[in-house]
Amino acid sequence: MEFWLKENDKNSFRLPVLPSEYTMSSGNTVSTLNVNEIGEIALYSGDKLYSITLSSFFPRQAYDFCEYRNIISPEASVEKIEKWRKSGTVIRLIITGTKINIPVLIEHFRYGERDGTRDVYYEIILREYRYLKTTVSNEILSIKKPTRPTPPPQPTQRN
Repeated sequence: MEFWLKENDKNSFRLPVLPSEYTMSSGNTVSTLNVNEIGEIALYSGDKLYSITLSSFFPRQAYDFCEYRNIISPEASVEKIEKWRKSGTVIRLIITGTKINIPVLIEHFRYGERDGTRDVYYEIILREYRYLKTTVSNEILSIKKPTRPTPPPQPTQRN
């Protein structure tokens, strides 16, 4: 199993230490409405966006349990995630060996040191990003140049 955050093929980040667990939340949007002489009714409005929580740490050194070698520093890891968060970049979360491969935004990112090892522990909450499907009408709006009123005709002079 691998955990990837990918902006594109050239800008991706594989988590160096597998999270011990991940949590994926989903649900429905349900609105309520009061109807005279019936009372409250529930209306289904569609799916809520998935929310995924990951927590682990960015190691200061290459431990035996790291997923790969040549890991970047914890500071560089934090910087990469903060850049995506601050810019509102849509990234893709891919967890190999599962069906999880979805576009997400970084909703929350918390990090800090704990135990004197200089490893940086983090929690990241990702929110599914849903692309809007738009249609373009075949009608073309034409913009006409405004016309000026024509001046009234000038009276002709008689000699």
